[in-house]
Amino acid sequence: DCTRDTGSTAFGDKQAGGLIYLKDTQGKTRTTYLVYKDGNGGLNFRNAQDKTEAFVGVSSKGYGGLINLNGPDGKTRVVLDSDKEGRGALELLNAGDKTEIFLGASAKGWGGLLNINAPNGAAGIILDIDDKGMGRMNLRNKDAKRFVYAGADEEGGTVQVYGHDGKQRAFLGVGDKQTGGVFYLLNPDNNKARLALGIDDNGVGYGEGRDANGVTKRALR
Repeated sequence: DCTRDTGSTAFGDKQAGGLIYLKDTQGKTRTTYLVYKDGNGGLNFRNAQDKTEAFVGVSSKGYGGLINLNGPDGKTRVVLDSDKEGRGALELLNAGDKTEIFLGASAKGWGGLLNINAPNGAAGIILDIDDKGMGRMNLRNKDAKRFVYAGADEEGGTVQVYGHDGKQRAFLGVGDKQTGGVFYLLNPDNNKARLALGIDDNGVGYGEGRDANGVTKRALR
């Protein structure tokens, strides 16, 4: 059935604008198309328990179009919208209303962004673009501290490993001035490399054992 409300709500009193109902054969409202008091239109799809399972309309914040996909309980599980800067975003939420996946654009304007979160909403994996236009990945523990970073520095690709205290323990990358690969093991007390393995300017491999001040105490060349 298609039922149009002919009361004050349908024709726009202080509460809302026009309203159209679509009902099933049992008389239960399954679809409503209405204009809210802020002037924005919306299309709602409801289940037999009168819970909204889908909404297509306009953001009440004035950010543009909005799509909500809900569970049978009416709680939002998927949100497709844009923010106040006009950046599109897709969010997947769990039953606890915590975002578990966010796909959108960096608030800093650097490019795309993907967050994969724990059930509590804390980011566990972050894939994005840095300020120089290079891709990077951050892996974080349950306390939101980084324990693996993969990306690039001024010499090339790099992988960095951290303890759960957030202090760096290992670095794998490219040596200074585009020489060969280099590997550093660090001690958390002062973030200085205690073991260095790499390839020098002449293409010869080397190893160095260093003290807390970064002074080489043992060398293999």
